[in-house]
Amino acid sequence: MRQGSVIGGMPSFGFVLGLFALTVATPAFAQINLQAFASPAEAPPQLTTVHVIGSGFPTGSVIDPAAVSVTITPPAGNGGSVSTAPTAVFHMIGNVYDIQFVIPASLAAAQALPNCQVTVSGHNKGGVSFTSNNYSKLQIDPAATVLSMAPGAGTRGTTVTAHIVGNYTHYTTSLPLVTLTGPGGSPPLTPLPGSVSGSEQDAPHGSVCDSGERDQWHLIW
Repeated sequence: MRQGSVIGGMPSFGFVLGLFALTVATPAFAQINLQAFASPAEAPPQLTTVHVIGSGFPTGSVIDPAAVSVTITPPAGNGGSVSTAPTAVFHMIGNVYDIQFVIPASLAAAQALPNCQVTVSGHNKGGVSFTSNNYSKLQIDPAATVLSMAPGAGTRGTTVTAHIVGNYTHYTTSLPLVTLTGPGGSPPLTPLPGSVSGSEQDAPHGSVCDSGERDQWHLIW
């Protein structure tokens, strides 16, 4: 009788052992596929949590954020790649994970850096390594600035409607906290709740276009 044969309708010991080996075998390496764009698709360093979602991650064991590396590669001529650890790793479903990170301060720039490539690598607690076989696109924005505010003066004790125009401010994503400081650094004044009014000038996502046009979101207080 050959090893691995069936006796009286029952598998032999060799057959069962081979089947068990196939069942518990775990790949030592996995290639993951990332979505085409990070979310949000553009963000400044240090302030915004960025998400990259991928499929094909090894399952069956926890993925610790400390065991994962997120690498951001700017376009050619804008410096080298920078790696950072994620702030969180969230298991969504099956082999799909959400890797969350903050853009490092070392990637801060005066102008926007479009088409940065985000890749992911690491291993789970079971020792299975993984790496992305593609990248998610991300634009790194410069720090937000206030370009203008009108009117430039108001009478104490009256309600003033102020129009604030910002650069890379993303007012429609989150209404900012506005601090008004009096002359000589006196205690800050507390403005009334504000709202967004107006739209950007040919600038997607409330940011500066590659052509250099600034956004024109008007914040009314």
